[in-house]
Amino acid sequence: MALQYKEIEAGAEMAWSDTWDKTDKEGNIVKEGKYQAEISIIIMNTGEVDTEDFNTIIEFEL
Repeated sequence: MALQYKEIEAGAEMAWSDTWDKTDKEGNIVKEGKYQAEISIIIMNTGEVDTEDFNTIIEFEL
């Protein structure tokens, strides 16, 4: 989990990347296989925004 506070103008874009040390919540190295990462951006706005645009699940394989 990472928290960042950014103010962006309408129509602007934001991009970032992250790395994973390939460990589970207990610190154990995970096995090779297929995994999913859920990404959610919590927004604070004063206008109408479709919050579905700020959630996604990506699948990847080790």
